[in-house]
Amino acid sequence: MVKVRIGWVGLLLVGLLACGRLAAQSRPPLKEAVPAYTTQNKKAIRLYQQAQEQLRYRQIGKARTLLEEALEKDSTFLEAHRTLADMGRITADEDLVAKHFKSMALLRPEGPEAPSMLSLAARHARKRGRLDEAEALYTRALAYTQPLLPKLKRELERGLASVRFARQAVQNPLSITRKPLPAIVNRFPLQYTPAATADDQILIYTARKGIHNGFDEDMYITRRDAKGNWQTPEPLSSVINTEGNEGTNSISADGRTLVFAACDRPGTGSCDIYFSYRTGNTWSEPAAPDSINSADWDSNPNLSADGNTLFFVSARAGGYGRQDIYVSHRWPNGRWGRPANVGPAINTEENEMFPFLHPNGRTLFFGSEGHPGMGGTDLFMAEHAAQNRTDWTLWDAPRNLGYPLNTSQDESSIFISPDGTRAYYCVDDSRNGQLVRSLLYEFELGNSLQLSARSYFAKGTVRAQGTLKPLDAQIDLIDNTNGQVVYSVHSDPATGQYLMVLPEGSRYGLNVSATGYLFQSRFFNFADAQTTGSVEQDFLLEPLRQGAKTVLNNVFFASGSAELLPDSRAELTRLAALLKANPKVRVEVAGHTDDIGSPEANQALSQRRAQAVRTFLQQAGIVEPRLQAKGYGETRPAQANTTDEGRARNRRIEFVILSL
Repeated sequence: MVKVRIGWVGLLLVGLLACGRLAAQSRPPLKEAVPAYTTQNKKAIRLYQQAQEQLRYRQIGKARTLLEEALEKDSTFLEAHRTLADMGRITADEDLVAKHFKSMALLRPEGPEAPSMLSLAARHARKRGRLDEAEALYTRALAYTQPLLPKLKRELERGLASVRFARQAVQNPLSITRKPLPAIVNRFPLQYTPAATADDQILIYTARKGIHNGFDEDMYITRRDAKGNWQTPEPLSSVINTEGNEGTNSISADGRTLVFAACDRPGTGSCDIYFSYRTGNTWSEPAAPDSINSADWDSNPNLSADGNTLFFVSARAGGYGRQDIYVSHRWPNGRWGRPANVGPAINTEENEMFPFLHPNGRTLFFGSEGHPGMGGTDLFMAEHAAQNRTDWTLWDAPRNLGYPLNTSQDESSIFISPDGTRAYYCVDDSRNGQLVRSLLYEFELGNSLQLSARSYFAKGTVRAQGTLKPLDAQIDLIDNTNGQVVYSVHSDPATGQYLMVLPEGSRYGLNVSATGYLFQSRFFNFADAQTTGSVEQDFLLEPLRQGAKTVLNNVFFASGSAELLPDSRAELTRLAALLKANPKVRVEVAGHTDDIGSPEANQALSQRRAQAVRTFLQQAGIVEPRLQAKGYGETRPAQANTTDEGRARNRRIEFVILSL
């Protein structure tokens, strides 16, 4: 709501409250002298005075009827409009406030309060979808003859821009059909902040069993059954849900790291941000990082897919508006760095809320009241503009997601699937300015909302070969073009399950390692849009023992040559690190080919390639006696040489442990 400067409006509100406090005391009779009013209509004045008498007894309904009857006698009766507006503020009736603020401003167009009142009335009309009325009110306020306060002027200009945007958006709707999630999910009066795992099999959200703040906020989890239908939601965990408020949650892509806001707990501020970690089906005791939370309100957290970047909303001092979006990074030692404001491209003088960084690591979605929109809180998206991906203050101009995703109602807390095909978000149902219900909706993005980059996922289990024991393995996604680790996760030690994001746009190596075991790797060419997609891949890791072997799937050679390509460096560097960590290990680097060409030529090529790998390892500091290079040509195929895929599998470098 617009803040109105204290004047005769604010003073009357104080007077009304004071009258209420005097209601239980003896009252002197009404004086015969009639104060000066803006009307000469005696019937209107009499009705107004009767309304004042009813207010002394706190008979709000009767007083309102009398005041409305007074305005029927004289619609220019300023005091009646003023009292009804203040009654609306007391009872949180936005319609009543806006209606009579508008009337007061039009009756006194040159009064000092007129622009503020017109702004409030215009904003109300915009939220109700009455765009023509809103535009007329904004235009009138901006035409005020006296200089406007800079903040009020910006507010009016922003409101007028929003009206014009909304009209254009309604005339050019997106080809999107949204639908509410099944009633089994939307089973509460309020549900919001949906967060799904990368494979869209688990959904966690916040729910409240009643409309008012007196009802407890908790988190719930629902899973898809074998047919893809959502099952009955259950409370997330008794370790996390308490008698206080917990919610506005976010989870990592693998569903094993939860970050949420909790109020009514001993902490740094009124609401703080907490972390909890899942092993099997058990969540850890939540902990609140001191480096993130402030003495003010902190909430609306969003965790990046890899769990190392946190966006959240705070009312702390030093921001651009009342609630701003901030970002923090987790250091290698596990501590969170000092939060930074994401900057004025995103944050405005109004409220920004519910950030969501897409798993592609580039696109930020968020709710805002300050950017031009449809009326209430709208959803926006912005692309990270920095070449240095750690500088989160540089963004392209935010883009409104458009109609009908955004409406004159409040829309917020969106989640977009990694591949950019599906979204979940929250829509508030408000009637006459009062929140009635909030529901979770879903929609298919189609071609209406294009992401700068999509992401997919890899999931499966990591177990020990032979015993099938679940392993606590580290799974690193490495960009082979530069050797940088893009994502890093651990498999669940209780189940061996892992789930991680695969962004499109590069050639990746997936490296799976566990203490005491020989690593394995896979190659994904996601630089080519035709080869992208989600992957289900299980791993059986061999213990470090004599005879254990693995294929180096991210070692590449020029065609028909023993020249190592640059994309091989990341995997060979990791292999050298393994040998340095196990200084007694002796290994064979074995080269293999397909059956294209003569056996003699294939054997020679495989030998040269094995020697090229040995040379790289020697240059990395591994002494020659520990390394043996041998070419086997086409004599040991991994698959039949009858298909292109089979021949590709046969062209390989293997790493074999000779002794420990």
